[in-house]
Amino acid sequence: MSRKRIVLLGLAQAMGVFLYVILVVLFINNLDRIAGLPPENEQTNSSMQAVGILLLFIISACVSGALVLGYPAILALRQRIREASLLVASTVAWLVLLLVMIVIAIGLGIVPAD
Repeated sequence: MSRKRIVLLGLAQAMGVFLYVILVVLFINNLDRIAGLPPENEQTNSSMQAVGILLLFIISACVSGALVLGYPAILALRQRIREASLLVASTVAWLVLLLVMIVIAIGLGIVPAD
C-alpha cells in the first residue's frame, strides 16, 4: 500500500472519529429534549447519570477503537505490520491536527466556546 493511500485512509478514519464525537456531543447537548424533560428540571438521579456517563464512555472507547484500530488490526493479522503501524500513526496525526485546528478556531473566536 502506498504512503498516499495510508495517509488518505488515516484521514478517513480520523474523520469517522471526528463525526462520531460530533454526534455524541449533539446527543448530550440535546438530551433534555430527547428525554422530554423541561430545561429547568434539576430533579434527576445523580447515580443514574454517573452510570449513563460511564456507559457512554465505554461505548465511545469501543467505537473509537474500532474506527482507529479495526483496519490496522486486519493488516497486522495479514503480517503487514509496517503498514498497520503507519496507518495508526497517520490516523492519530490527523486527529491531533483536527484538535489543533479546533483550538485555534476557538482562540480566534471563529467557533464560539460555550
